[in-house]
Amino acid sequence: VMTGAAILMIIIMGAAILDIERNAPGSNIRTPMDALWWGLVTITTIGYGDRFPVTTEGRLVAGVLIIFGVAMISTLTASFAAWILSRDDLGE
Repeated sequence: VMTGAAILMIIIMGAAILDIERNAPGSNIRTPMDALWWGLVTITTIGYGDRFPVTTEGRLVAGVLIIFGVAMISTLTASFAAWILSRDDLGE
């Protein structure tokens, strides 16, 4: 479920960022592949830095995707920790 949500978010936000940034002066997100790459490195919170928004609207889209990525990683980490703690063979 999380993987599907992440892929869907990358595609939706990638399309949004491409629409916003494609013709902006100084933009480096000009093709669909640029937008998908940007979405992938943004949602995973890597922030590679080769593609980034230059408009205010683009930065707002990026902020939403960053928050989603952090929430996704936090949920995954919490689920894994809960699974470890719920195991019966921990000596109890």
